[in-house]
Amino acid sequence: MLLDAEGQEVHCAATDQKGTDRLIPSVVGGDITVFAKDTDFSEVAYSAPEMAVADTQDPEASAHDATVKCVYTDTDFYALIVSATDTEHGLAEADGYELVDHEGNPYDALSEGKYTIYMKVQVKGDSIYKPLKKTVRFRVTVK
Repeated sequence: MLLDAEGQEVHCAATDQKGTDRLIPSVVGGDITVFAKDTDFSEVAYSAPEMAVADTQDPEASAHDATVKCVYTDTDFYALIVSATDTEHGLAEADGYELVDHEGNPYDALSEGKYTIYMKVQVKGDSIYKPLKKTVRFRVTVK
């Protein structure tokens, strides 16, 4: 979860599954293309980046949903923090992902400032790890 300087939730990504089973190869270009987990990329010049989806049997249904872009294992935790993904919402150039929240709403650009990343791992409502908070600062840079 990403909290603003006042402690209000700005973005949230979550998963109810431990492990990397929901990570599948993907390619962005016009739209997100997702591939079967066991796709053989040995004959292509690039390796497709992996993307977290809600259901590997129907990956297109959640390919654009940023709230499911979260994965954890016994040793690692990864979550995607989204700032604007198109020019209408503050991005200088469309990124091709067109990520949205769980209700299909696009994200506005994060403003410059101090934020807190809050992570909590739970199993059936019982916390099994102490929540972790990390303060981060975002700056706007132009290249």
